[in-house]
Formats: sequence, C-alpha cells, structure tokens
Amino acid sequence: MTINKPPKIPRLPIAIAVIIALLTGLPLGTMLTSAGDYPIPDYQAGQNSAAAIKNADSNIVIATVGPKDITLAQFTEDRQHFLYTKDISQQELDGIIDRGLPLEYLQARQDLANLWGDDNVIVAGLVMDEVMHQKAVALGISVTDDEIKEIIDLTRKIFDNGEVDPYNKGYAESLGMERYWSEYPEKVERGLLYTKLRQRVASENGSFAHDDATLAWQKFAEETLAEADADIQLHDSEHHSATLENALDYLASLRELQRSHIQQKENQPRAPADKWVVYTKPENGPLTTTHFDIEPTYCHEPDTDTHWVCDAQSKERLIELYSGDLYLIVAPGTILPVFTENP
Repeated sequence: MTINKPPKIPRLPIAIAVIIALLTGLPLGTMLTSAGDYPIPDYQAGQNSAAAIKNADSNIVIATVGPKDITLAQFTEDRQHFLYTKDISQQELDGIIDRGLPLEYLQARQDLANLWGDDNVIVAGLVMDEVMHQKAVALGISVTDDEIKEIIDLTRKIFDNGEVDPYNKGYAESLGMERYWSEYPEKVERGLLYTKLRQRVASENGSFAHDDATLAWQKFAEETLAEADADIQLHDSEHHSATLENALDYLASLRELQRSHIQQKENQPRAPADKWVVYTKPENGPLTTTHFDIEPTYCHEPDTDTHWVCDAQSKERLIELYSGDLYLIVAPGTILPVFTENP
C-alpha cells in the first residue's frame, strides 16, 4: 500500500468529498469520504457527455418519487456519468487505480452491475438519491449559503488553476460554462445535504471511515427506502429497459455484497478503538507510526509548500510534512494497512 504525498489543495473533509463527487459525476449514493485520484478517459468523453445531456428531453418523466419527477434529462445525465464510473471500475480491476480494495470484491461489484444491467443501476441511483434527499429535508437538515459558496469557490479555483481533468473540462465547455455554473449550486446543495445526512447517521457509529458506520448507513438507507416504497413509481418508457423491481433488487444485492465484504475483514488487524493512527515517512527516512487521541487531518498553507498533519478541530500542528514526505491517516477501529513494499 502506498501512503500519500501532500496534495495540491486542502483536504476539507466535507467540501472535497462533495467536489470530487460532483466533478466526476459519481453518484451521491457512492459519495467519497476523501479526495482521490481518478484517471479520466479523455477530453472527448466529456464532450460526448455534455452533448447527450443538452439533447435530452427534460419534459419526459420516467419516474416519480413522492412529489418529485425524475426526467429523461436526468436519466441521460446519470447514464453519461455512469459510463465514466464504469471506466473507473475497470481501471481498478486493471490495477491502474489502487484504493486498497481486494480484486475479488471489485470484480463481484462489477459482476453485480453487469448482471442487472446499466439501466437498472442508473434508475436505482436516481431513485435512491431522491429518496435520501427527501429524507434529509424531512429531518430538518439544511445547508447554508456560505457552505455552498465555499465549495463553488474551491471548484472555480480548480478550473482557474488548470487542475480540472479533461473529462470535466470537456463536459463543462460543451455544456456551456454559463449553464454549468448556473446549475452547479443546486448540485452542491444536494451533495452537501446527502453528506450531512450520512454524517448524522455515522455520528453514533464513528466517522465515515468506520465499517460500523457503513453498516449503520446501509440499514438506515434500507429502512428509508422501504418507507418510501409506496411513493416510488417507474413509468414504462422506450428510453430505458429498467423495471422498479429490478432496480430495487440491485440495491438490495449491492448492500448485501458490501455487508459481506465488511464481514470478511473482521479478523484483520485494526487500529485501537479510541486512537487515530498516523503513518509518516520522510523521503530518505524510516516509516514512523504515531497515535493520537484527537482526530488528525491534513493541513496546508495556501500558496506555499508548507504542509502538516494537524488537529482537525483546532488546526494545531502535530507533524510537519516536508517535500517528498508520505503520510497516511487511519481512523480508530479501522483496518491497519499492510505495507507489502517500501511506501
């Protein structure tokens, strides 16, 4: 396992997770918990995605979740982004991307999506996102204008600095920058609501990184979906081959696969239940392990090469990081990494 080099931008726990999901089009149902590196297919893929979305009919309703319509335009947008996530999944299987997940699990996840088919997977994601969005609103979870602005400002900085990937560059330019930015605040708000809902569920079971929190979220999602079942309708359409039964069965199968994956990890070495573990390695020095009672995170002084591991709350500096240093933060109770080669 390779540990991290200090990234170019701050790792803001909520903001970066939302930005990555929104930029790459990852379904909110698989929202990332930290920034990651995702090779992008190519510029033309973004162009093709935007062209398909621009031509989709927003007046054709393919499904309803309570009072909310899901349109062909939304389905088309998710289909384009889903094709991108399939490319990511294949790159994981090919070893181009390594997030530390076993190949058996990655293959089983891909086989499951192939079994139920793209349209059922896409409809499942659309329905689940809307169900959870309505649940967040019903629970009184809200997002402030400042929170939305923070993410928009960070995303604009990514574009302005030329750090946006070819896929999203092509997508934004082909869609039209004016339209892209006019629609972005709504996407940010939905992403933040979803993330805050997950945080709320996880709060009694540790952080996002805890397997217990993942299991708690799956149970919550399952119960919330069951509550909303009577209010979900999928309309027959020549534009897709999905059925509501198959889409919901796919979600159930995916939850069971995740539960099985977590259960298989139960006997692996874990960090102490009440300690955060931080691995650091200078460019020409030994690997060091440090334990903290408080939650550490990555900090960076803007426009400088100054990096450090800091207290997530107070931002007090805990460990200095120099050019070439590597680091890895492991949450309490989570599986410890096994370094099979010099990190």
